[in-house]
Amino acid sequence: MEPTFCAGEVLLASLLPHADRNDIKNFCVYVLLTEDRLMVKRVYRKNEKEWVLISDNDDAYPQVTLNADSLKQV
Repeated sequence: MEPTFCAGEVLLASLLPHADRNDIKNFCVYVLLTEDRLMVKRVYRKNEKEWVLISDNDDAYPQVTLNADSLKQV
């Protein structure tokens, strides 16, 4: 997420209960945990099931679509 967050910086986050995922604000930064990845991304919710993950360094990490069911924690 450079230049917003740099390597070695500490992020403080709180767990978003699954029932509150509809409260996700588009284009805000979230810490996302899937089965195999831990990510810090901006989120755009296309709908309840499809989220677009946006990096501030789009040249190195292009946007990807994620199935929200694959999220373990936000």
